[in-house]
Amino acid sequence: MTSRTERGAAIAVLLAAGTVACDSKSTAAAPSASATAHALPGPSHSAPSAPPRVPTTKREDGCRVVKVEGAARVEGSSSPLTANTSLAGDRFLELEPGARVVLRHTVSTREVELLGPAFARPCVDGEEMFILSRGKLRSVPGPGARPGVQVWIGHPWGTASYGNALLEVDVQAKRASVMASNGEAWLTRADKATLRGPNHLTKKTERAIYGGAAVAKDQLVSCERAAEEAEAKATAVLKPSGEDAGPLGDRAAAHLNARRAARATCLSAAASAALAADPAQRGQLARALEAANSRWKRVPRVSR
Repeated sequence: MTSRTERGAAIAVLLAAGTVACDSKSTAAAPSASATAHALPGPSHSAPSAPPRVPTTKREDGCRVVKVEGAARVEGSSSPLTANTSLAGDRFLELEPGARVVLRHTVSTREVELLGPAFARPCVDGEEMFILSRGKLRSVPGPGARPGVQVWIGHPWGTASYGNALLEVDVQAKRASVMASNGEAWLTRADKATLRGPNHLTKKTERAIYGGAAVAKDQLVSCERAAEEAEAKATAVLKPSGEDAGPLGDRAAAHLNARRAARATCLSAAASAALAADPAQRGQLARALEAANSRWKRVPRVSR
């Protein structure tokens, strides 16, 4: 299963690949005089130096706070978090012990709840993605679930994703656990993390436990490497058909898998980076992660 942005990017790349294929075929034979005379003007040969980004945030996308119990606030704010607050996905929430915040995605209407003490960034880029650096997140199955669309949760040791499940992700100082009471969940593991239990939760009350190292700088390197790989796979999809290009379907599948891997790696890295004690280091890590994310989200431009 894929996220909404992954499906959109995959379609965009395939459409661009189709353009390349058509162009390569059309140049095989010289056009007739009548065809040339009636041809429409072609696009400009000037192209931007870098491929455009895939739009990942619409103005209406994000989360809305449904309910707040206990003390919670947006990081850096002295005002308490209240119901009906809109969250664009660019700020962290801080929940005190005993606090509970119910969030609803404004497009899908799917809900999750955060339990304090917690430090989390909900609806990253307006998508159904959550960075859970500390605390608990519980999913609400049923309403808002759509076939083929997953919710992603990144924590310092990896990620969990699900389509329609009753899931609890519990992130503590030295470990994290994921339990599926109903439905399925798919787990990934950061490079130096450990995972005890299955990476595909399918049974009732099945649990997996993460541990090991969670070093933000190392995870950033892994994120950058995964982003570079995804960018290369996207470029390969646009390669004109030939003996060394390989089937288009295989190239498209490889690109989609590389995007998923980059998303997971960078989401986990962001959860670790948010815990950096030095504000300057945290800002530096955040900027580097933003640059890496822009790479794996890009759709290459067809050169003319």
